[in-house]
Amino acid sequence: MSIKHPRWAMGGHGDLADAFTLAIWQVCGQPLAAPDPEQGTKEWEAVDREKRQRRMQERADRPFWKKAG
Repeated sequence: MSIKHPRWAMGGHGDLADAFTLAIWQVCGQPLAAPDPEQGTKEWEAVDREKRQRRMQERADRPFWKKAG
């Protein structure tokens, strides 16, 4: 979801209106997905490590005749 507002004469651009709109959206039962962490950050490394571990576990759980590939 993206909300765009033109800048006001005083330089503001409606941050409170954006926050209010997103809060109402979430209360109505439509959760917003968290953005992916930026590559190279500690959070990104943790997510990447978990993905690799999950893939390795899935491969280990396969029968031996399906392990290739």
